[in-house]
Amino acid sequence: MTTWPNVWRVRKYLPERFGARCRVLARGRGPGPRNCLVEFQRDGVRVVSFQYATRHDERPTCTWCHHVEEAHAADCPTLGPWETGS
Repeated sequence: MTTWPNVWRVRKYLPERFGARCRVLARGRGPGPRNCLVEFQRDGVRVVSFQYATRHDERPTCTWCHHVEEAHAADCPTLGPWETGS
């Protein structure tokens, strides 16, 4: 099962994706710019961005459809149990 523990937190770059669930696939560790490869849950688009463009999200997530509680999927067969995004 794939988890989407992060959210996009930068309005300046990709403002339409602000607050969208994502995950970090790769992260630069050496000297130089701290870049990372980010994949979005909604459509699978991958972008290279700076490391601090994402933030770990603690909002509860549905274990089946991975939507946050406020924007739960209408076709989700289960309304619970809920788990944290970790």
